[in-house]
Amino acid sequence: MKSVMILALFAFVAADKDYYVLDKIDLSKIENNIEELKIFMDCVLDKGTCSDLYNSYKVHIDESFKTACGKCTPEQKQFVSQFFKLYRKVLPQDIEELINKYDPERKYIDDLLAEVDKYNV
Repeated sequence: MKSVMILALFAFVAADKDYYVLDKIDLSKIENNIEELKIFMDCVLDKGTCSDLYNSYKVHIDESFKTACGKCTPEQKQFVSQFFKLYRKVLPQDIEELINKYDPERKYIDDLLAEVDKYNV
């Protein structure tokens, strides 16, 4: 019985360290499509409807800010870095709104960007 309890505890601890499982959004395919960029941002800002794909990212934003993308894979960290760079260039007011929504006291954004920028290529 002890073995089962220890195994269950290990499985619980291991599950907590799992990475996010997300379908990939290829920013290079939408970077020149301002309308699609706005749809994605409106989704994460609760201003518009979300596709299943966009919603799958949205549900992890709060935790990702607070943990500096602690459950993100290296590929996801690269995506977040590219996401911030693209939106700062194309829709800077939207990225500021995103930061204000998920980190109004700006306690997490610097750590998040420092972490994900390590994966920028």
